[in-house]
Amino acid sequence: PLANNNGQGLSSVQKAAIERLSHGFSVNPTNADKTPALPAWKHYQKVAMSAEAAEQQFRNGCRLAVICGTVSGNLECLDFDKPELYQPFIDTLAAINHELAGSIVKRQTPSGGYHLIYRCQQPVAGNQKLAMSADGKDTWIETRGQGGYFLTTPSSGYSLLEHSLKAVPALTFEDKELLHSLARSFSERQDPPLYEKTITATGERPGDDFNSKADESVWRNLLESEGWIFTGRVTSGGEHLTRPGKHKGTSATLKKGYLYVFSSNAGLPLGPHDAFGVYAHLRHHGDFSNAAKELGGQDYGKIGKKKMQAEDWPDPPPLVAKIEPEPYPIDALPDIVQHAVEEVLSFTKAPIPLVASSALAAISLATQAHIDVKRAEKLIGPVSLFLLTIADSGERKSTCDKFFTAAIQQYQREQDELAKPELKDYEAAINAWDAKRSGLMGQIKQLARKNEPTIEVENTIRELEHLKPEPPRVPKLLRGDETPENLAWVLACEWPSGGVVSSEAGVVFGAHGMGKDSIMRNLALLNILWDGGELSIGRRTTESFTVRGARLTVALQVQEATLRSFFERSGELARGTGFLARFLVAWPESTQGFRPYTDPPPCWPALAAFNQRLSEILNTPAPLEEDGTLSPSLLDLSREAKSAWVAFHDAIESELHSGGQLYDVRDVASKVADNAARLAGLFQVFDDGMGGTISSKSFQSASRIAAWHLNEARRFFGELALPEEIKNAVLLNDWLLDYCRKERVTMTPCRTVQQFGPNTLRTKAKLDAALQELESQERLQVIKEGKRKIIQLNLRLLEEVQK
Repeated sequence: PLANNNGQGLSSVQKAAIERLSHGFSVNPTNADKTPALPAWKHYQKVAMSAEAAEQQFRNGCRLAVICGTVSGNLECLDFDKPELYQPFIDTLAAINHELAGSIVKRQTPSGGYHLIYRCQQPVAGNQKLAMSADGKDTWIETRGQGGYFLTTPSSGYSLLEHSLKAVPALTFEDKELLHSLARSFSERQDPPLYEKTITATGERPGDDFNSKADESVWRNLLESEGWIFTGRVTSGGEHLTRPGKHKGTSATLKKGYLYVFSSNAGLPLGPHDAFGVYAHLRHHGDFSNAAKELGGQDYGKIGKKKMQAEDWPDPPPLVAKIEPEPYPIDALPDIVQHAVEEVLSFTKAPIPLVASSALAAISLATQAHIDVKRAEKLIGPVSLFLLTIADSGERKSTCDKFFTAAIQQYQREQDELAKPELKDYEAAINAWDAKRSGLMGQIKQLARKNEPTIEVENTIRELEHLKPEPPRVPKLLRGDETPENLAWVLACEWPSGGVVSSEAGVVFGAHGMGKDSIMRNLALLNILWDGGELSIGRRTTESFTVRGARLTVALQVQEATLRSFFERSGELARGTGFLARFLVAWPESTQGFRPYTDPPPCWPALAAFNQRLSEILNTPAPLEEDGTLSPSLLDLSREAKSAWVAFHDAIESELHSGGQLYDVRDVASKVADNAARLAGLFQVFDDGMGGTISSKSFQSASRIAAWHLNEARRFFGELALPEEIKNAVLLNDWLLDYCRKERVTMTPCRTVQQFGPNTLRTKAKLDAALQELESQERLQVIKEGKRKIIQLNLRLLEEVQK
């Protein structure tokens, strides 16, 4: 039941969700297994849902989760999955900072674990594993940070221990780091500090040797000589110490060769330090190079012939400009469209941009025959859309297309039925015509054999040719696997409005019609159809024809491999001709793996309203000329919409110069204002019919959709449409970072990459090219030892990984 203003009729979860929102938390419904109940839940990592949306989403027994990070005021949760560590942690924290220990929100989970909940004064990182088992298989303490979430009351089994979410404290950076450092002290698995990752071709490092020999006596001598006090207290977090200048309390713990510092006044950075790190900080003010030299003079290890510290490396520039995806502006769609998209989304759980693109394609296909948009004098164009979604097979585009093209399918069936009598009349007429022509041709043959004049019969045949019956034009909008040339013939000779709507875009990008010999011609043909232009196509074996006054919608889903193959075959043509620039590109994150089965609803009111509106547009007679070409009416921009369009156009234009934000996608950006006007025309007709002018509201909504697709195009061309050598360098860079992090090393032989690295880089030529690119970007160094090659990673990259 719908709630009234007092919240009557709402469940406890709905009320709690709305209350959490009022306190500045973003919320998310989950299933019983803690997985997100919404396929598009990541939208709420950036923008909190409204109270009205919460009322709708937290139905049907959902559990309540709170999303961490910036969207909830820099919220973070410390999650204890090993309950026996919780009390020692709290006791140690209380000994270090009693006020901090008492201020944090504390909850218990159904499994017996615990949550410590707090906000931070600075943005928090993503989820981090702080304490793990010795083999690294079990995580004992971890954070739920940026993008993560945790379940809370009134979800079943969660109970309050101290404080509520109404009073979450905002911690300083130092207090947050204290919690993290203390949590790490309970870990059985230790990762050596990255400052010990130095380049050495031969020899044992003094720091390594010092660490291996750092027994209790070495630690006591090192710390007590600097004023540290061993308190004699030992817990599961280690042996407790008090910093210089204090006489009691816990400032650090010593456990398994690592000193965990919790006090910012201890003369050491917070966090774990091995013995060499402590020695370098306390005796050499953090100069690890001098510390290593001094230890080397004390017979610790042997200095290798080459050694570099992290500070000796430059900060490497990014390989590829990373552009973050933006949430799809679903609220910019017309109300009927938005509600239909949300209804289909709740069942299919497909990515939002994919569902929305299916709806936009259907609107374009139904409307394109009726109107053109006039942006200014001499700037008149179709409203047809080209849409391209980059996604793997199985994202349910076909299902979405079926939902949104239902009215079009029904319209085609009705038109086929209505045309049956006319088709029978045509069949009879053409048969009669063929018989007459055949008879006249027979007469000419007989006269020719007798050497008698044939001119009268020839004139009769000429007259008959002008009387040849024309086939009736039966609307067929949805087209299948067509080559571009055959598609053009269909539009010129059968019905002048159509669309290619496919979840397997290989029919376009991988078709025979896109072979090396024909790709230029066919790209130009598709460009002209998008422009609504005219093109004559000559044929050697069959009749030539001219495409004029035709309209085409294209809505495709393509896999990355298919698209990359297309780029390789087409070279620079796909972008050089402006073909891909005409598309509204979407590259959504997959929802596969987050789509639990849902029974289809018994009725689809929002989708029914959408298809009803499409039917009204489709049943408006198409404006056909006598020759079968279209003559759409013009839809002008209102004065306010024209001002908004000019401002939008100029804002885009100002970023196309060298060094501008849109310089690398200037081909796409130059078409965005056109696409925004097309979308605005579609929105106006869908909302208010074909009369009048385009309102400012329609254009503002359309410009938000167009701008979102422009950002997707920037991501697409920046990350996917890369030259092969750059893509291979990115692949190798990511593999090396992951390998070095897991193996806790900073260097690896080239042979290891050839044996275990990415398959595409196991050939010497490709690996050498990728290494050369990364070395030129100062992300690594290749060290030669005789015939061996060793890859040394830039230590600053490893520091970024650890952060």
